[in-house]
Amino acid sequence: MQKLRKLLLPKGFYTSMFLLSVIILGVFSLFSAMIAGSMAQRYEKARYFKNYDYALQSISETFANKIIDFPNGIALKITGGTTRCDESVCRLLEARDYEEITPAIRSSVISVLHSIVQNDNYLTGFLLYSSEEGHLYYYSRVSSLTYLSRTPDSFSQLEPFTRQLLPDEWLSESFTENGIPKPSAHIYGLTGTLFRSAKEPIGSLIALYSTSELTGVLNRYPLDEDSTFLITGPDNRILFSSNQNLASSLPTVVSDADIPVSDSGSFPALLSLEGNRYYVSSLPNKNHAFCAYYQIPENSLPANYTLSLIFILSVCLFLVSLCMYLVTCFLGNKKVNSIREGMKHIGATNLSYRIPSTRGQDEFSQIISGFNHMCDALQENVEKSYIYELQQKKSDLYALQTSINPHFLYNTLEIIRVQLTQGKNADASQMILLLSKIYRSQTNRSMYVSIGAELEACENFMVLYQYRFRNFEYEFDVPSGLLPYGLPKNTLQPLIENYFVHGIDPARDDNLFTIIGSSFVKNEVEYICLEVSDNGLCISPENLEALRIKLSGNMYADNRRASESAEPSNMPKEGGFALTNINNRLKIVFGSDSSMNPSIPADGTGFSLSLVFPKRLPVQLEERMNRTVMEERSGTIPAK
Repeated sequence: MQKLRKLLLPKGFYTSMFLLSVIILGVFSLFSAMIAGSMAQRYEKARYFKNYDYALQSISETFANKIIDFPNGIALKITGGTTRCDESVCRLLEARDYEEITPAIRSSVISVLHSIVQNDNYLTGFLLYSSEEGHLYYYSRVSSLTYLSRTPDSFSQLEPFTRQLLPDEWLSESFTENGIPKPSAHIYGLTGTLFRSAKEPIGSLIALYSTSELTGVLNRYPLDEDSTFLITGPDNRILFSSNQNLASSLPTVVSDADIPVSDSGSFPALLSLEGNRYYVSSLPNKNHAFCAYYQIPENSLPANYTLSLIFILSVCLFLVSLCMYLVTCFLGNKKVNSIREGMKHIGATNLSYRIPSTRGQDEFSQIISGFNHMCDALQENVEKSYIYELQQKKSDLYALQTSINPHFLYNTLEIIRVQLTQGKNADASQMILLLSKIYRSQTNRSMYVSIGAELEACENFMVLYQYRFRNFEYEFDVPSGLLPYGLPKNTLQPLIENYFVHGIDPARDDNLFTIIGSSFVKNEVEYICLEVSDNGLCISPENLEALRIKLSGNMYADNRRASESAEPSNMPKEGGFALTNINNRLKIVFGSDSSMNPSIPADGTGFSLSLVFPKRLPVQLEERMNRTVMEERSGTIPAK
């Protein structure tokens, strides 16, 4: 801190006073710029929003005129100035079947509707709905008069004696369900009731208007392309939107907000919509039950150049006075920042990073050189540690791999001797063949085999055990697609030995040992699950829990502590060692991606153990073993 202060603060009374004066002047200038800029910004914003208020008022008036002209320009021509609709239109709506409509009626209806459509370029057509018969007819400039065989259920919700505003989404059903093109990309509808007599409604007339008229009105104004204008009905359904990608209804955050009216003199409300901030203003029309809105992205407001100019002039005065001091600080901090960047990389375990060397013999150059030499020595020591740990893991894996129960050999040789003494030479020969296959695989120093090869070795074990135990069967059900994938050698064989030592029930004749294989995907990684189970003697709940704790522990933790916490005195030592052996080997090869979960089957008998590990070929496991430590260090040493 003292060195930094000496570097930044000048020496001498007059120089210090000059610097103090510049700082005071700069603060005053910035304060004045903030006040003047705020006033200028408010003026610019008011002028900017005023243009949008004019545009909003224009589309609101245009939309209101359509509603006003509807009874005068459309309904009046259909009714002929009376309370009853045109005779041909009434007969059209009263017809029970489309076949009842004569060409004369069709021609008369078309003539009436055509006389209305031709006077309004934005009136794209009509929908005539018979409330009694449920029939729907469509007229446009192109398709003339068309009967729509499928009437959407929403038309039954039309209210008589009222004028309704219908959104594009509501009207689109009548076209999509009948397989005809919509008259315009985006439309809205105005409904009116057609009467048989003064108080007897016969159906509804829906005038279809294109929203292009409203879009054309907006094009007269210089508006930002990211701004959006909306018109909503009384139910907040969007009738018009300049942004066609907008939702069909007004967002709740807008409908529930207290949005100022555009002609009230207040600024628009600033709301958060879909993660962005918008200025929103409204213009409700209470006479016709609709409301117009506009929303402008916050970042679309033009830059306040007046504020920028004031700010730049104020800052320039301050910066010019401090230029010499900043240059000095820059020259000193440049080397400091390079050292800081190097420390950050080393702190992030990137030992390959080196600070670029600089010319000169100053203190900073000497520090950079010493820092790089330190990183060289540190990386060398870490790499030596990595190689040592890799070799240690390979030694641990091979030691665990070859720890096979010697009692199996003794018992098998004894059975062979008995077979020979009883003259069962063929059985003895078969047992010797199976035994040779088993121990031939043990002499192979390959630490990884395919699941298929492991199951073949297990079957050899089971056949040998059948010469000794006659009261059991075995089943291996592993899909053929999983057989080529690898696992550590002798992963399943200790489970078979453990079963015959602790699991088989001598009192029953239906002992069954099974290995079932399956696969699944989790977090985009394919896993294999081997379920090993039997129906023999059951492990106690206490021993089961102790076994789970033992299998979930750290294989490099203190052996004494792990033994005291996870292996009670009444647990068989051999069984605990066999499962721990398998678990340790899986952790060495697959790391945290593997798991072993012992359990008791649902019927309360026997023992079940699930082994889960990723899909890897034996050659991939060999390659993975060589980078296990690197993965555990999470990139401490870059791959070579």
